[in-house]
Amino acid sequence: MKATWIGIYDRGVLKDERVHYRVNVDLELSYFAVFDSASADANTITAGYSTCYWFAPTRIKAGENVVLYTRAGSYSTETRKDGTVYHFFFRGRGTALYQNADSRAVLFELNTWATVK
Repeated sequence: MKATWIGIYDRGVLKDERVHYRVNVDLELSYFAVFDSASADANTITAGYSTCYWFAPTRIKAGENVVLYTRAGSYSTETRKDGTVYHFFFRGRGTALYQNADSRAVLFELNTWATVK
């Protein structure tokens, strides 16, 4: 696995709600997307009206952290006193996404894709 989920924090609190993972290898973040699922079964990913966040092109080094807030904001980075680097991304949503215990975030690696209009 190229990243390790740390958790979903402050569920249902829009200003603080976020998902957090740590990157295990150097990677290009534009090959990753977070899909949301609301299934009670941990082995099932819902489709249909689930939301998705596809990351913008950003180089992330092994050991760095990616934090994706549900609310609006602007991309930033922070290096803590211990040298740990955090990259902060924002979805720009007006409502919380992970309000119940069955809400999940699913990280996908997208090596190839095609679009059609």
